[in-house]
Amino acid sequence: MLGEGTRADGADHVWIAADAVRHWVAGLATEEWEEGFSAMVDYVRGRGWMDESGTHIRAQLEQRG
Repeated sequence: MLGEGTRADGADHVWIAADAVRHWVAGLATEEWEEGFSAMVDYVRGRGWMDESGTHIRAQLEQRG
């Protein structure tokens, strides 16, 4: 459901595939969205929030309710 290779990183974070995010929005994403997403990926890479392979983004989980 969260994409191949998604894995927990403690209780509050997961490593999620950037390609999975692109897959979820396939057919809906505009060129502007893709440019923004690519810029976000570059940003998180610079902050150390990409895995060593450069395929997975470290995402924070938020508890609801």
